[in-house]
Formats: sequence, C-alpha cells, structure tokens
Amino acid sequence: MSVISKHKDLKLDSLFDYKILEISSMKTNLSYEDENYISQFIISERQTFIDVIGDWAAMNYRNKLTNDEQKTIETIRLLINNN
Repeated sequence: MSVISKHKDLKLDSLFDYKILEISSMKTNLSYEDENYISQFIISERQTFIDVIGDWAAMNYRNKLTNDEQKTIETIRLLINNN
C-alpha cells in the first residue's frame, strides 16, 4: 500500500510496470557493484529492498527460488533476526 500512496496518479498496470522496472534496474545495478555499495543501496532504497525481500519470501514459499537465491534469503533472514 505504501507504493500505491506514492503513485496515486498511476493506473494499476502502470504502477506494476513501474515497480517491475525499478526492481529490475536495482538488480542489474547491484550485480556490478561492490559490497559497500550494497549496504548504501539498502539504506537509500529501503522500500524497494523490502519489496524484493517480500517477493523472494513468497517465491521461496512456493519453491520457486534457485539454490543461490534460497541461500541469500536465508542469510538475510538470519541477519534480520540477529539485529
């Protein structure tokens, strides 16, 4: 719902297109960056990061993640639970 309140003027399909492009762009940019950039990104793009983690959790529940993605989501879960 926080995404929708930011983009009240967009139609629903445009909103989803916007979010998909935003997340795809984030994923592409992160794959070329160093670890310091990743922590800066999480801080500056908190909501997008939370959206991605939520999507991964749903996909993990449905057994749709690769082994690497499953390891990553488990690492993130451990980090969240330990902080």
